[in-house]
Amino acid sequence: MSFSLNAGQCKVLLLPGKDAKHVVSDMIVGELLPEQGEVILDGVAAADCEVGKAGVIQGNGGMISNLKVWENITLPGWYHAAKQKRKMEEVVAKWLGVLVPDVTDWERFMASPVGKLRNSERKLAGIMRMLVTAPDLLVLDAALFDEVEEAKATRWREVIEQYQGENPARAVLALCHQGTRLPWAKVE
Repeated sequence: MSFSLNAGQCKVLLLPGKDAKHVVSDMIVGELLPEQGEVILDGVAAADCEVGKAGVIQGNGGMISNLKVWENITLPGWYHAAKQKRKMEEVVAKWLGVLVPDVTDWERFMASPVGKLRNSERKLAGIMRMLVTAPDLLVLDAALFDEVEEAKATRWREVIEQYQGENPARAVLALCHQGTRLPWAKVE
């Protein structure tokens, strides 16, 4: 497989199966080396990139079930990016305001253990974590949008596009193994 994704793009990569999605996402973030060839991000081998250059949202959100949503969302940013607490809170509040319009629901959502959330809420927490961590390359499993009501899926897509559009260095790559409702161009 050979393709390129440029900054400023949101694209979909169709793969032969679920396992291929995991292999490709692991190679992009540098956790798995390809048997042949290389994965290059901004001219650097993925395995040698700074932590957080690329981030992945798994189809189920990819959260640690015994941690609260707040902890799942903020810990990677504090650990990898050493973000200050005040700045982190501002970023969380920004994306929370965009994704969860009902302010009265914020506290319940953020204080909930992930294991007690509905599937769509776990997916939402995964989106929040990546938006807060702010990688230049956001890789997402297109299954994130499966089994989610159309209006919510559309809103999430719009927010991800907003995230990408806020920084010209950012790109989004959705990995799928079957059809997807994402309207983005397919990787050629």
